[in-house]
Amino acid sequence: MTRVGRNDPCPCGSGLKYKRCCLGKSTEPPGAYSSGERQAALDGLFRFAASGRFEQELEDADLVFWGDLADELSAEELREAMALEQSQLGFQEWYVFDFALARVRSWIATRARG
Repeated sequence: MTRVGRNDPCPCGSGLKYKRCCLGKSTEPPGAYSSGERQAALDGLFRFAASGRFEQELEDADLVFWGDLADELSAEELREAMALEQSQLGFQEWYVFDFALARVRSWIATRARG
């Protein structure tokens, strides 16, 4: 991280100079999360993703994640690739942040209506 000078634009985005805006205020901007809070949220997301509530979606996600590569590899090569820790971590991250769960969307829509 670079240090903000007194005459630099304020990093909060106000358009004012730092000395006229946030200099002397708390070092953490309002609404910012601590690293502990971010880690706790990520841990919760990963626990939710691994909870087993969405087994069918997880199987579907596996097919989507591996895509064409699954067609190009033999069954043994695919099992080996899927067993790698890097692959498992990459899949979990993709599953948590990028895979759309149809049942969850439907559940949220139902709850919003009722």
